[in-house]
Amino acid sequence: MGKLRMEEKLKFNELLNKFDNGFALYQNSALFCSLVESLFRGADVYKLLEQVSVMLDESNDRYKELIQSGKIRTEIIVSKEIFEELEEKAKENIKELIPPKFIK
Repeated sequence: MGKLRMEEKLKFNELLNKFDNGFALYQNSALFCSLVESLFRGADVYKLLEQVSVMLDESNDRYKELIQSGKIRTEIIVSKEIFEELEEKAKENIKELIPPKFIK
């Protein structure tokens, strides 16, 4: 936000204090920052909630489209230990599916 008078800064800090992590979110989240500044300027809370809800729905829809189109890959990242465990299980399962004469 632009320059605020001391009285406005105190009111703004009071607003941030209403949130569990208001100061950290204000510094690190562009969305939260925008919402808090809108609230500070007197925006309607219900209109803001509606805007955020619509924005999240549109974002989720776009993400689904990207996944379905293959333009974005969805992969599960696991630790090395879990990967090795899954790899062992896969080897055991594949032995059951492939006749022994084809396994070296």
